[in-house]
Amino acid sequence: MAGARPDHAKWQGRVWTYQQLVDVCGLGSGPGLLGWNCRHTYYPFLDGISVRNYSDQWLEEMDRKEAQKIPYRGKEYNTYEATQKQRQMETAMRAQREKVKLLQQGKADKDDIINAKCKYQAMLDEYAEFSKKFKFPEQRERIYYDLRGRVAPSQRTYKRWQAEQVNKVRERAEKKRRADMRAAQKKIMTDGKKPVIIKETFAGKFKSASDINGIIEYAKNTLGIDLIDYIKVNLDVGNMINKEVGKVFDVFGNLAQSGNLTGICVYSERVSWYAAYSPPWKEVFIKNVDAKNTMKKLEKDAIDCFKAGFWSTPQAEHVIRHELGHAVQHMVTDRNVWKKKRIEAMRKDIADSIGITNWSMNDTKEHMKAAGEYLSYYGLKDTGEFIAESVAEYMGGNTRETAKKVVEILLKEGV
Repeated sequence: MAGARPDHAKWQGRVWTYQQLVDVCGLGSGPGLLGWNCRHTYYPFLDGISVRNYSDQWLEEMDRKEAQKIPYRGKEYNTYEATQKQRQMETAMRAQREKVKLLQQGKADKDDIINAKCKYQAMLDEYAEFSKKFKFPEQRERIYYDLRGRVAPSQRTYKRWQAEQVNKVRERAEKKRRADMRAAQKKIMTDGKKPVIIKETFAGKFKSASDINGIIEYAKNTLGIDLIDYIKVNLDVGNMINKEVGKVFDVFGNLAQSGNLTGICVYSERVSWYAAYSPPWKEVFIKNVDAKNTMKKLEKDAIDCFKAGFWSTPQAEHVIRHELGHAVQHMVTDRNVWKKKRIEAMRKDIADSIGITNWSMNDTKEHMKAAGEYLSYYGLKDTGEFIAESVAEYMGGNTRETAKKVVEILLKEGV
């Protein structure tokens, strides 16, 4: 039986004498066969006539598979632990349903009732996600047998509540960032009126984490950034992002200290883009990064876009390097308009030489290929994308002349 408790799993599926059922399997006792919460049974086996359903080799293989732990939201569960977690979720949801009904019967504040309903819906969503992750069937009859009727809120109310929760997380992150920035002032030297951020070397500090908690701790304690909703990130992707953030810090300075990178947030809404940098929030948003094959898909998309001349590198890390490039862009050009003008002049010269007057996603393949010879077609969209594509290429190695000149301007002291 899948997900059996460990002390029962060791004797299930095998042939025993009646005395062994008592002595080994604990038949007749609370913790044994047919005891407390035991779902096993037994039936006669006639030696030489009956045929075993499972061989010892098959049972050993199943035991090995069920002992393997699968990560979920910062914790790891084997099959038995996952079934217990599923039961706990069902118990918690029944309690939340009761809480909603009690609030309604007590004529509680409308907002309190809505909040309780939305928490219940969030629990249902997590239950569905958890069951799918471990390939368990959902047993919602365990939740609904209280016969309390519909408890969940409307979809409109729930989406509004979800947005409010995201804003609260951001507000807490921003509050913490400001506190950390004040503390970081002790590490900042000043040269007249111009602040100089002390550069640190992160390349030697990075080590791949074995779980999501390790990734979050490294980002927070070493890089100084928050990772929001990182439970939805593939482990390899999370480690890659931490590594690339550190590499960018080594080259351009600590973007967290400068206030241009507060965090990386996993975006779950359906949108057309892969990643984006938000200047108001100083955050990088990423999506579709939870699957096992995410790194392979990132690389395939980068290769396809590079071959078309649309992106500047064919590497899986391109997406995060590009968005970090926007953080670099704002750190440098928001304070130095002359650098921005020099880089914009480079972009315009390349566009004019190719014959691009109006940038469009529907431009010709010839224009895209030609742009890719210099940097990338996406980089010619505007100055910000030109800088971001240049930073992405520079961080990927094999830097061509255009990206090299842009990065030289960004790093050059003064104008």
